[in-house]
Amino acid sequence: MPESLVCRVADELQGEDTSVAQAHNRLPVSIDEQLERMGAVYQQRRQGVRFNFDSTPEDNQIYLGTYFPKTVIETWNILLELLSIPAINSAIGQKDTIRILDIGSGTGAAVVGTLLALSDWGRCAVPVEVTSTDINRDALAKQGEILESLRGSLSFELIVHLRHAE
Repeated sequence: MPESLVCRVADELQGEDTSVAQAHNRLPVSIDEQLERMGAVYQQRRQGVRFNFDSTPEDNQIYLGTYFPKTVIETWNILLELLSIPAINSAIGQKDTIRILDIGSGTGAAVVGTLLALSDWGRCAVPVEVTSTDINRDALAKQGEILESLRGSLSFELIVHLRHAE
């Protein structure tokens, strides 16, 4: 890796623990219950989870039970951390609508993590409009079910547009 891409620890932080504890390490119960209702199955797969173009409904159930939770939690924590940065906090806090575009969204784990972070943030009093697009109709339908089940627990109005990519 080129040295210019390596981030060094600032001089004033040398010798200090700079790791940040994650705020969240489990899915909300409502999402766990929704995944169970959808038949999510835990089964690790080393290959075949990066692209879902031709994933079957069963493949998507395995994704929901195995990889979806991790992606939601990672996104949730990363976005909460970003929202704590004053410049980002201020910029997003000035929006009259927050718009999220997820291209190749699959079952929507990154979108769910983002929505959870915005809800936890406490400053989101404006509608959040999500536009998700994916080539896999089943994954997109599953995302719709999950987002619908999440709607009532968010601190803002959620507007969802699911678009099948041809």
